[in-house]
Order: sequence, then C-alpha cells, then structure tokens
Amino acid sequence: MAFTEKQHRNQTLWFFLTLVIHGVLVLPVPAVLIYYFNAPDWVLAITMLCFFANLIANMGGAGIKASIGFFMGSLLIHVLLILAFVL
Repeated sequence: MAFTEKQHRNQTLWFFLTLVIHGVLVLPVPAVLIYYFNAPDWVLAITMLCFFANLIANMGGAGIKASIGFFMGSLLIHVLLILAFVL
C-alpha cells in the first residue's frame, strides 16, 4: 500500500509499462499455450479480459492502486495459467 501511494506521480509511466508488458509478454501466452500445449480456448478469453480490464482501468482514470492491482493480478493469473498447462 505504501508503494502504491508513492507511485501516484508516476501513473502515466505505469500505464505505458502495463501496455508494453501486456503487449510483449502477456498477449503471446495464449498463442503458445493453445498451439504447443493444447490448452483450451478459454485461455484466450481470460487473456483478453485481463488486457481490456487493464486498458479500461488505466484509460478510465482509475487510481494508481487500482491500476497496479489490475496489473499485478493479471500477471499472477498468467503465471498460474503457464504453470497449469506447462507442468
């Protein structure tokens, strides 16, 4: 909580960081999981839901706590998806 309160002045940076990390690291995850590991199609739906939730939260003017919370939650969900289908 203290970390997010210190990051209020860097909110635009967090928005761009979220977009870059989602675009480069997170969005390819369902393609790899579905193609190589035969994951079900709902993995793509979860990824798109997380991406657009982050995009709407950041563009809609949500506070920094919500922005970082959505971002970290999305990363956690995708790490769990990778662990579930790769292992």
